[in-house]
Amino acid sequence: MTFWRKEVIDPALDLETVRHVREQLDWIAREPSNPRPYYHLGQLYRMQWKQDQGLGLLLEAVRLDPNFTEAHLALVEMYSVGGDYAAAWRHARAAEASGRREGVELLKRHSIPDRWEERYRSGENIPKEPLPLVERVAATVPAGRALDLACGAGRHALCLASHGWQVTAVDSSPAAIELLQSAAQARDLTVEGVVADLERGEFVIEPESFDLICDTYYLQRGLFPSIRAGVRRGGLALAVIPMIDDSPGVPPMNPDFLLREGELRGYFEGWELLHDHEGGRGAREHSRRAAELLARRP
Repeated sequence: MTFWRKEVIDPALDLETVRHVREQLDWIAREPSNPRPYYHLGQLYRMQWKQDQGLGLLLEAVRLDPNFTEAHLALVEMYSVGGDYAAAWRHARAAEASGRREGVELLKRHSIPDRWEERYRSGENIPKEPLPLVERVAATVPAGRALDLACGAGRHALCLASHGWQVTAVDSSPAAIELLQSAAQARDLTVEGVVADLERGEFVIEPESFDLICDTYYLQRGLFPSIRAGVRRGGLALAVIPMIDDSPGVPPMNPDFLLREGELRGYFEGWELLHDHEGGRGAREHSRRAAELLARRP
């Protein structure tokens, strides 16, 4: 059996896999906006232990179709094996929203916590003080309409609202939005809290609708064109986002969720850069280098 497997069966399987890979590549060339060949090719690459290529293709599949449950479930498996449990839970929840609970059940079966929901529910280790850059803008720029993306428990939304801004705050965590609304009520502030998954396109940034859009400690590269379009002329985009950091003592993190040097300012080419800084340690609760940017739309 060893001879037959080595000399006949394995080569035949390899040739069959190569044929399927070529078929999917041809399909992508014909229909580049169809998510299915990206999914199939990603799964084939996973079988060949080409994990990075497989991951990229599956992410492209869910970018093209945010409701593609099979791709979300495949990503749950990949991220959970790789130890990126936050990403695994994001895709498990996305699949659950379409009626497929396999990903959620898999993570619960292996006792992998949904740490963000648990963190918000417990109320522990939640940053309460706004970042200095946000606080400065809130206090010195004439108040208008602001959008706080991936707002968490709402420290920046509350800061802006306390300075008279009309704020819409978006996060995928119901527990986070509950905390935000409770804090706003306690301080007699009005904030529009929206539960929506930005990766799945559940919240649309309408063009030229905001005087300020804040994106802090959240990286979704495909969102930058919408941020640019959503800021009114003369309005501001504010971003503070972690960077790749190989310094001693900095815990490892999936580079897909980290900026490269110079990347952030590149997304706002042609805008007036009022603040542009890289390399500091960011907020007090973060040990990783961060890129900070405040840009005005011409």
